[in-house]
Amino acid sequence: MKGKSIKAFFRDLGIMQIFCRPHTPDDNTEMESFFATLKCERLYRGSYGEGQALQAETDIAVFIEYYNCGRLHQGIGFVTSQERHDGRDKELREERQRGLELARLLRVIEHGGQGSQNGGKNIETRELHVGRDGGLNQEVTGVQVCSLIIPSVVS
Repeated sequence: MKGKSIKAFFRDLGIMQIFCRPHTPDDNTEMESFFATLKCERLYRGSYGEGQALQAETDIAVFIEYYNCGRLHQGIGFVTSQERHDGRDKELREERQRGLELARLLRVIEHGGQGSQNGGKNIETRELHVGRDGGLNQEVTGVQVCSLIIPSVVS
């Protein structure tokens, strides 16, 4: 891949070749991050024995489709890669912001107060557990669990 003919071929196609140093993850951070996500979210969850290379390839192809079209990415504002590529990300974030503002306004109206006041009502919290598979309130054994505190109003 370092021969003059391949360099010329890529140059003619308008493709810039990038040569990264081995074992230096910050040379190509985007791909290193993707590979880490692929391993943790898909490959380590499967069991691939001898002769199951085709199954692994199929799982990788399915994961790439999900990664681009279904998975929300924190680094680009919790939109999918496809939405960002299509230019819909700004509109989606603005729509979310309008929804948040409406929810805040409805809470103020519902609770009869402004800002952080709760109109004299007691606020109770309940805890939901989110497992690594993303399901709420699922029984989780032997995996890491994070908790979300969700406020709910008790009259």
